Amino acid sequence: MSDNIRWAHVLKSLLPPGKLFDQMETPPEPGSGPLIWRLLKAFAVELARLEVRILQALAEMDPRTANETIGDWERAFGLPDVRVPVLPTGLAQRRAVVIAKLVSRGAQTEAAYTALVEACGWELIAVRKAWTVRPLNCRSFCTARHTGLKWANTVEFLVGGETLDSLSLADLRRVLQHTLQLHAYALVTYVP
Repeated sequence: MSDNIRWAHVLKSLLPPGKLFDQMETPPEPGSGPLIWRLLKAFAVELARLEVRILQALAEMDPRTANETIGDWERAFGLPDVRVPVLPTGLAQRRAVVIAKLVSRGAQTEAAYTALVEACGWELIAVRKAWTVRPLNCRSFCTARHTGLKWANTVEFLVGGETLDSLSLADLRRVLQHTLQLHAYALVTYVP
């Protein structure tokens, strides 16, 4: 069954019950049948085209499958930049550059953390690294009475100097979490 006929059947199923619509069957040859059936098939052509276009748009949301929007992805990530001064011409290479930029992490030095925290409207007082226990199924810390515990590499950021345009502590933690390695956990502590 073609997509057009499938969509025509979907539209037919949306019609109210009644003798007029119950007697309408799929005609054996194209162009025949009741006027309402031909009208539903005409709408179905557009719905099938729209379905294909929506699936293409969904594929464009992922840089690994983007075709039309690869230029938008490059602009969103600030490409070309210092690391990639000239963009490649092939689609596969352009995707690879965007994906590399997407998965890259920030610098992991105290100076980089200080600049990042200050850009978010806070003052970085200290950075502490420790191993702590956290549950396997959530990102929050807990005591030893919980089940499913594991050790986690934790980086604690002691911050202060909040201003009116500062990010919330939760948002600051999300920003810092993005710069950490995948196996590490960011903990932000406010120091008045």
